[in-house]
Amino acid sequence: MPTDHPEFVHPSQPGAADALIRETLAAIDTTGGRTVVGPWLGEVGFEVLYWIPFLHWLFERHGIDRENVTVVSRGGAEPWYRGLAGRYVDVFDHITAEDFRRQTLELWAQTGGLQKQVAVRSWDEQVLDATLGEDWRDQALLHPQLLYRLFRNVWQGALPLRDFLDRAVHHPWVKPDLAGELPGEFTAVRFYFRDSFPDTPENRELVHDVVDRLAARRPVVLLNTGVVVDEHADVEPPASERILRPLAGIEAARNLAAQSAVVARGSLFVGTYGGLAHLAPFYGVPTVGFASDSREINPVHLTVARRTAVVYDTPLAVVNADAYALLEAV
Repeated sequence: MPTDHPEFVHPSQPGAADALIRETLAAIDTTGGRTVVGPWLGEVGFEVLYWIPFLHWLFERHGIDRENVTVVSRGGAEPWYRGLAGRYVDVFDHITAEDFRRQTLELWAQTGGLQKQVAVRSWDEQVLDATLGEDWRDQALLHPQLLYRLFRNVWQGALPLRDFLDRAVHHPWVKPDLAGELPGEFTAVRFYFRDSFPDTPENRELVHDVVDRLAARRPVVLLNTGVVVDEHADVEPPASERILRPLAGIEAARNLAAQSAVVARGSLFVGTYGGLAHLAPFYGVPTVGFASDSREINPVHLTVARRTAVVYDTPLAVVNADAYALLEAV
């Protein structure tokens, strides 16, 4: 697996992306195909929009045997990797959510807020040691840094979007198993604060108004779990008999699987743009994502999200308060 040493060719140079992929394939061939994918420790949006479609392309294009692949991710993301691995190992089966969050925030402080896995850092190695023991060191490591090295210039607008689209493959997503019962029809909702939707009185009022209006039409199922692994804090709407909270208190190792199972069965997903608003279209669920500061949204990511929604024949709307008012008027 290539590392971030300066002597490596930059992916903006002609043929550099193909060279990085060839180097990765050579490392996999050296270990007889035994490969560790991950650990994925970052955002849901990047994982589902980029990482997983890229892995499908890489494995299919180059005939990588999935049975020799071990995926390491977190929160019960195993259903997302269907068809990509013979084995899935969850970080939260070996590291507590509290330790994960502490280490993540410490790393962000050390790197000036850099959240991307642009290199194999000591925290990645600690996670791999905790989840796989020393065995991972004898396998090829397909680390998320490859994704960033390949496509960061696409995200920055220096290379055409086609450079990613030509290396992405989409398959139907299967609904994860559901524990417990849900209403026959409901709206899945999760709002949280982030740079594009900051914690302001106006945004809190907007969330309360949106959820109240949604609950007047059909039951609302909140996806808030209480699991906190980064700086994002869930918004809690006021209590109501029309607002259900079936995932409150769920264990960290199942939180993403449980949220996926609920989202996949919803009639609609509404929430903060990002994360689950990227995931819902993969299950064919119409999605409305809220962002109050469009300057904090990378237009390339938004374009990829919209194109992905088209692939799954699913409506995706990204709105602010004014656009929401227009939707209400219509």
